[in-house]
Amino acid sequence: MVDERAVIVVGLVGSLRKISFNRSLYNAAVELAPPGLRLIEAPIGDLPLYNDDIDVDGGPEPVRAFRRQIYEADGLLFVTPEFNYSIPGALVPGTLLSSGIAASHSMRSRCFRPMRTPFASV
Repeated sequence: MVDERAVIVVGLVGSLRKISFNRSLYNAAVELAPPGLRLIEAPIGDLPLYNDDIDVDGGPEPVRAFRRQIYEADGLLFVTPEFNYSIPGALVPGTLLSSGIAASHSMRSRCFRPMRTPFASV
């Protein structure tokens, strides 16, 4: 019997703007996803800056929900602008808050895929 469970990929959009190239790129990926692949966004806008003092019992609810999505995912898709040859500051809390999952969960077997838009001067 074939396993009919969908592959779940959590998307992290590195731009907080409602209308951004990265948001458009992510939305296109959702629309073009093949059958059997579900793209679910893990919003980063409500995540607090990382603070070990509040990271007790899983942290505040937005942090717990974010970590739960990452934990349950089969893969991660980072859709982010390049900012000074790195990731934008808005995405940093998400990467820090999810990094502890690797120690407590087998994220090494997960697929990570970046989609990025280069920084453009106008």
